[in-house]
Formats: sequence, structure tokens, C-alpha cells
Amino acid sequence: MKILHKHLLPFDNAFAFYTEALEGTNAFSEEVLSVISRETGQFFTLLPDNANLAQLCHFSEGILPEESKKKGKVGNLTGTHTYSLIPSLEPEFADFLYKQMQMHAYQFMSDDYNASYKEMKNKEWFNLYGMHYLEEIYYCLSPQNATPQLIEQCLSRSKTFWHSLSVLSEKSVLSNEERTLERQDIQTFCKFIRFSLVGAYDGEGYVVWEKE
Repeated sequence: MKILHKHLLPFDNAFAFYTEALEGTNAFSEEVLSVISRETGQFFTLLPDNANLAQLCHFSEGILPEESKKKGKVGNLTGTHTYSLIPSLEPEFADFLYKQMQMHAYQFMSDDYNASYKEMKNKEWFNLYGMHYLEEIYYCLSPQNATPQLIEQCLSRSKTFWHSLSVLSEKSVLSNEERTLERQDIQTFCKFIRFSLVGAYDGEGYVVWEKE
């Protein structure tokens, strides 16, 4: 586990990045943008010592050193290949979120932009942690059932090459047998945001907004 350090980010630059990543994506993203636009808060990121800080405000570009090259099998491809693993800070950010949840009893929610409720494949995971608003799928964790590993899985399911959204809130989303959400449920959850995380740095890290 890498040790991460906090770096404050210029509000205008970071909010422009949030807008690009979230605008027109889903109901959750729209509510998060609405809250950030009217509430007082600050943007920051968490990075290890070896991060390239010259790239700090280049949110769509990588910021971590390239991993050393390896030789071996790659997926279903035949033969031996030379490859580099894509660096990621998901374990460290999952640990950060978990500690915040345990200290302050925050609730967690992330989206799954790649999934559709009617075409969902992993119903076992959804039945454990999922909720849906129309066709949009979200994953919810409480301080009681959250673990760093579960949070990391939620972060991974939310990630695409251009979008990822996770939020810690003071309010929970109440579960029901149908595992359905109303727009008002999402609005209430987002009204009490404490932290939001949007994937950044070419998938290597996150830009965080914290409510003051």
C-alpha cells in the first residue's frame, strides 16, 4: 500500500474537469454537479511521492511512473508477450474511503456506467449491493458492511476510460425488496455529500471534492 499525500487543486480547473466527466451521464452525476456548483468546498487529490506533479492539473493524462515491463501470457493471446501493468491508486483510495466511513458513519454510493438494469449480467453482486434508478445501476455500502476490498470493487465497476463517480454522504439510501431508487432518493443522498471522487489521470487516480 502506497503512502499518499494531499495536493490541493485550483477550483476552476477541477470543476471544469468534473463537468466534462459528469455532465449528461446519469441522474447521480447531475445531482453531484448541482451540489458542487452551489456548496462551498475544495478539490484535491492524493498522490504518492513518485507522482509527476508537473501533471497535477492535466487530469486526462497519466501522473504515475510507468510500471516495469514484464514477460508472460496476456489474457487469451497465444505465446509470450512483453507488457506493463497500468498503475492505479484504487487500493489506496478504497482505504481512504473506508477510513472516512468508519470515522464518520458516512454512506457510500458509486455508479456503474457500463451496466444496464435490464441487461445486467452479475445479479448476485447486484442483489447484495445494487440499486437501480430506471436503467441506471448504483452500488451502495454502509459502514457496517463496507470493507476496503468491497469499496475497491465498486470503484473498479464504476471506472471507464473517461468516467467514474463515487460519493460519501451523511445520508443513506434506504433499501427495498425491488432495489429501486426514485430521483428524490438520489437528490437526498447527494444533498448531504461529504466527499465525491471522479476518476482522473488516465485512470490512475481521482480528483476529490470535499464539502467544507
